[in-house]
Amino acid sequence: MAWAETFHCDVCNKEKREEAEDWWRAWKETLSPAEGEREQAVIKMTPWHGFLAHSADVRHLCGRAVCTPSWIAGCSRSSALAALF
Repeated sequence: MAWAETFHCDVCNKEKREEAEDWWRAWKETLSPAEGEREQAVIKMTPWHGFLAHSADVRHLCGRAVCTPSWIAGCSRSSALAALF
């Protein structure tokens, strides 16, 4: 029995098709500038890889010209950053 999984863009809800090559994965990590200083959020993005897209903290972004910039713009507001993850 075969199973199918689907991924959707976390901005526009577009479904990822098998042949689509312009998709991205994004996630947040934290980085401390120096010992004892407050940690800062770091956003990382990489091209799509299906095996790496399953983590609960990974966001899926399609290649539409508005989705990735919109998502990053939302992350630039510190209060919005926590809500995105």
